[in-house]
Amino acid sequence: MKQGDVVIMETAGGGGYGLPEERALEAIAADVKAGYISKRWAQERYQVVFRGDVIDAAATEMRRRERALTRTRLRVEAVDEDSFWEGRRRFQLHQKTCQAFGIDASRGRETLVELLNLNGAPLRGWAVSADDGNEGSIRLGPVAQRILRVSAGDAVTLCVLDGGDAHE
Repeated sequence: MKQGDVVIMETAGGGGYGLPEERALEAIAADVKAGYISKRWAQERYQVVFRGDVIDAAATEMRRRERALTRTRLRVEAVDEDSFWEGRRRFQLHQKTCQAFGIDASRGRETLVELLNLNGAPLRGWAVSADDGNEGSIRLGPVAQRILRVSAGDAVTLCVLDGGDAHE
């Protein structure tokens, strides 16, 4: 480096705790007003509905209820190793679990999901269909279990974040 050079570092923010759509509307509105987050990001992350510059509480409640339908609790199955493919974390789900929540894991497709446990940090990865395993469960390796602060038999909340990404 030379004098006058500029170094820019970008890091991820904290994942926070709890479900984003349970955050108080007043706190979200204050963050938008202060410029901490954009309206677009507030709508996407916190599932709020704006009418102009004001959050519409009734419409937000309806949107948040709809979002809740894309969540489920899954029982943790402990496995010896965390699953990765080409640097991407993968979560193996029973085929019927994938079908129940609209996860298209056919023909090499993966769906971005987030796992939540109120005692640990959230964890994102790609859901894939497994031929074996148990319906209503998710296989987690030791690192994922530590991040989420769970062990075999505990429950985690699964949030579907997208509709799938094809990988050949």
